[in-house]
Amino acid sequence: MEKILHTEIEALLKWKKKTSLNLEFGDFSCEPSEEIVDSLKKLAGKRKSVLGVDIFRYSKMEPHRQLLVPFVLNRLLQGCSGLLNGAKYLFQKNKMEEIADLRIDTGDGFFLIFETPLHAVLFSTTFEALVRFYNSFSFLPEARAIVGPLDYRISLTTDLVNLIEFQGERKNWYGKGIINCARILSRDKLNRFLMDRNTFEWFMVNMKGVENVPLVDLNQLKCLPDFLEYDERLIDSENAIIGTENGATREYGIKGIDALKLFETQEKEDRLELYCVQVKAAIRIHSASDSKSRLVYVTVGNLNTEGITF
Repeated sequence: MEKILHTEIEALLKWKKKTSLNLEFGDFSCEPSEEIVDSLKKLAGKRKSVLGVDIFRYSKMEPHRQLLVPFVLNRLLQGCSGLLNGAKYLFQKNKMEEIADLRIDTGDGFFLIFETPLHAVLFSTTFEALVRFYNSFSFLPEARAIVGPLDYRISLTTDLVNLIEFQGERKNWYGKGIINCARILSRDKLNRFLMDRNTFEWFMVNMKGVENVPLVDLNQLKCLPDFLEYDERLIDSENAIIGTENGATREYGIKGIDALKLFETQEKEDRLELYCVQVKAAIRIHSASDSKSRLVYVTVGNLNTEGITF
């Protein structure tokens, strides 16, 4: 993943390792350097998709149950990474393990950064499938007995973000896409899947609408602008979720997506246009201990249009 090193910024600003304080009184204001501003603009942000997940009513849980939730989420993400390993073409730039390792933890959820909205939608169906197994005592049953079932809300935005690496190889994501994703996520009370205008527009421009995702296969996907640099030799008919046949004719994959426009709102200085999405998919889950597998149908989100206030 492309990242900005702290040494780049410090060199640009001509910061020394130890910055001295000016203890004198007086007006020491200065004008910004146009050269530095131009350099910062060139570094400022890559367009990515930000997926936010928030566990519903986490704050109402007893402390010993709250303690286990991050461990459960970590195992769910590990499971998603394992299941999406088969999507070698789709996740060739950034493996799912790397995406999960660079997540922004919030305690009661997380934010993940994906190359495109399609990657995020595919992850959401896999995550929902594993949550179903967890809720049915078929995955991590000991934790399920203590924590109880998990309900969650999910939001997806597409905007500028930066991956910044500080001293000690500490990395974190920053940017407008994350801020807007968090704002949308915090407003929902009915466990929906909400997306912003930029995300909705990406599907419209590339697939004539998010509803057409089930009709897209890998051979069509490789022709889209965001996938032109992908190595098509990694295309495999058995690729996870999306294959060389579309989801309408395959046994598994995304089977249907519905989208409803909710409203437009002004959030601080940004205009947000929200869409409520419901994704239906058939996911084949393989056991790690043997060769058994099971096909499960899942639904991510719902089409309830009430209860969001800004």
